[in-house]
Amino acid sequence: MKILSSLKNISLADHTYSCITLGKFDGIHRGHQKLFQVMRSIADQGEELVAFTFDFAIRRVLTGKPVQNLFSTEEKRRLLEAQGVDILVECPFTEEIRTMDPEVFVRDYLVSRLHARRIIIGEDFHFGYNRTGDGDLLEGLSRVYGYSFYRIEKQTDKDGIEIGSTRIREALALGRMEQVRELLGFPYFIEEPVIHGNHLGGRIGSPTINQGINEEKLLPPFGVYYSRVHVGDQVYPAVTNIGCKPTVSRDQCPGAETYLFGFSDDIYEKQVRTELFHFARPEQSFGSVEELKAHIQKDMEHAAQYWGI
Repeated sequence: MKILSSLKNISLADHTYSCITLGKFDGIHRGHQKLFQVMRSIADQGEELVAFTFDFAIRRVLTGKPVQNLFSTEEKRRLLEAQGVDILVECPFTEEIRTMDPEVFVRDYLVSRLHARRIIIGEDFHFGYNRTGDGDLLEGLSRVYGYSFYRIEKQTDKDGIEIGSTRIREALALGRMEQVRELLGFPYFIEEPVIHGNHLGGRIGSPTINQGINEEKLLPPFGVYYSRVHVGDQVYPAVTNIGCKPTVSRDQCPGAETYLFGFSDDIYEKQVRTELFHFARPEQSFGSVEELKAHIQKDMEHAAQYWGI
């Protein structure tokens, strides 16, 4: 997948055409997946499949705080590539872009630069200055600029309630990982390389792997989770602590520390995906390492029961 991330390189070669979907794509949830499914089904052979989103990194410059999303930039890129995207446009949300008239944006970026033959959006997508661009505008402009336009209804859950990033964020904040998984269509995960920790797990009889967590990633409550870890082509049941290790250390805070059942290999620096399935208990501070060890043993026993080991 090719990534275009500066205003000057948002363009396709002459005689190359595209099928474009636009959105924030926070989470690549089931609603987003529907957009990509439609995009794959309607694109003509030879058309580039383009996901156009906005990079809001400028907000960090203005506020001093990272913009937190369900998945980090790298995780999001991998998810989009898995959806069959050929080209990902991460358009910088500059003042020029923020104040741009929506028709100018369509004409200059989607049509002139990206040679759009088809444009697909969710029914609630807005763009342009003061969010004045919408599906009705795109549909009208399709007759001016000659592209085909598709507007996709919002996906709903089993209860008929619309699926959106706000609902997923709310469920994540409460540690409702089963609901998060249902709305996303896959388990919430952390995908980072394995790093060195303080090796306490090995010293107390339960060796673990440690992962740092990108500061732009939105996290569930700190605590213990029943998890599953992908190491290469293998998948292992596991139990994970998300947080700051208050009893022994605040290194790699926040971080993920995971015990994998039936696994003991050295995988330092290897990229692994840790999926969180169930929130078992909040993070606690214990009075001693021995007390911590006893609770870790209970967490492992409960996780083994959860996974049927």
